[in-house]
Amino acid sequence: MNMKYVINLICCVVTISSFAQNNIVLQGKIFNKNSNEPIPYVHISLKGSSRGTVSNISGEFQFNIPKKNEGGFIHFSCIGYKPISLKVSRFKKLENIYLIPFQALLSEVIIIPKSASDIVRDAIKNIPKNYPLIPSQSSGFYREEVKNAKGEHLYLSEGLLQIHKESYRNKHQRGHVKIIKGRSMAFPSLDSLNVRFIAGAHIAHRFDFVMKRKDFLSIEKMSAFFYKKIGESAHNGKLVYTIMFWPKNKFMGKYKGKMNIEAETGAFLSFECKATQHYINSMNIIQRAKWKERKYNVQYRLINGKWYLNDV
Repeated sequence: MNMKYVINLICCVVTISSFAQNNIVLQGKIFNKNSNEPIPYVHISLKGSSRGTVSNISGEFQFNIPKKNEGGFIHFSCIGYKPISLKVSRFKKLENIYLIPFQALLSEVIIIPKSASDIVRDAIKNIPKNYPLIPSQSSGFYREEVKNAKGEHLYLSEGLLQIHKESYRNKHQRGHVKIIKGRSMAFPSLDSLNVRFIAGAHIAHRFDFVMKRKDFLSIEKMSAFFYKKIGESAHNGKLVYTIMFWPKNKFMGKYKGKMNIEAETGAFLSFECKATQHYINSMNIIQRAKWKERKYNVQYRLINGKWYLNDV
């Protein structure tokens, strides 16, 4: 019998202490004010701190902040939308949050036109300027789940992590992860799976595309890819380029998709990509699986002038 399974890996890298009783739990859903459609992957942060989270694919979120900060402000930002800040005391009374799409770019910086490949090449060269040059440590939350076609859980694992990352000056393939607190549950029907894909605690390193300088972010390998600028938007009032990329040879390259790059600084803000069919086929052979699709969404957040991995 053919069975269909959905495997979700989520890692939100934030600075948190614990889920203590003296925390305030903020919950809500974020919408496009014009279309009333939910907005996924919105950055949500406590102003004046490095504490933050992101909305899920349905625009929903839960954010825990210390009770001592109930007089503070929660900041919402997303590429292509006007950022807003709401006081915690007011925010707690709101069920839905609405963001307004940018009608015009706010950046007054004059940008010299470049080709898409030049934009990417310059952004790669600027990685040491835009990302931490010293090792950093943060806390985060991860969840890994396996569901069948009916949406029933077959496996669930989640926990709090302590994540150590090396300098972004050079390409790094590995990092360190310590599980502070976690739990996992396997359901009886899990035995029907042909393969178990257990990697949730390490995805903060595996899919940090900037740190690992994946093939489409390698100056030496750029010639094997097509790059095309498909749009412009804004993030926190600054011009952002959206660049599509895909391998020239369908038998080469693991990824295809799009990336968002801040025009002024050349910082990579986010990636939305898929595994190529060739890569999926090779993984199916190695893992004895029948993957149909592998999607990745990776986002970074600006903290004290440097961009840090925020969620995968």
